[in-house]
Amino acid sequence: MKIPYGFEQNLTGSLEVIPTQAANLQAIYRQYLSGKSLGGIADFLFQQNVPSRSGKDRWGCSVLDAILSNQKYIGNIISFDDYYAVQAEKGRRSNIDNPPISERPPSTTRKTY
Repeated sequence: MKIPYGFEQNLTGSLEVIPTQAANLQAIYRQYLSGKSLGGIADFLFQQNVPSRSGKDRWGCSVLDAILSNQKYIGNIISFDDYYAVQAEKGRRSNIDNPPISERPPSTTRKTY
């Protein structure tokens, strides 16, 4: 099992929160909910000198996206409300340019086979 960022495994095998990384995770969620893009959050973490889990200076957008989708943070580091607010915001952002199917004009290029 890969241990998520923000946790470490203790001697009994249970996961424990790493306070400094938990604070970084909370900052990631706050930044996203304040309107920052994944790239903007990566820039923020770079400016704050927060290295990625792998020790790199820059965080990857795919890593940040995975963090924002990880349910393991609910209750231990991120509140239920914040987690689901991020999920709703992710859905809203991904559908900005794509109106619901019911609101799209009918296709005029249908082929009959």
